Amino acid sequence: MKTLLYALSLVVVPLTVRAVDPQVPGYREVERLVAVVNDDVVLLSEVEEQLVPMLGSLPASIKGAERQQKVD
Repeated sequence: MKTLLYALSLVVVPLTVRAVDPQVPGYREVERLVAVVNDDVVLLSEVEEQLVPMLGSLPASIKGAERQQKVD
């Protein structure tokens, strides 16, 4: 797994270094690495995939600051 991550960094890093700034014309974020747990990479899309259904399950009766606290 570490070898794969190293190989990916050789490909991904040079591509992202040029377009790190979202203000650069043509910048487009495709995916974001949000964590590495042991040897596993966690992508933003994986977090969102789990988060969206959970947020949808919050009762509509929870509003305002209480809702925001639960979301946070």
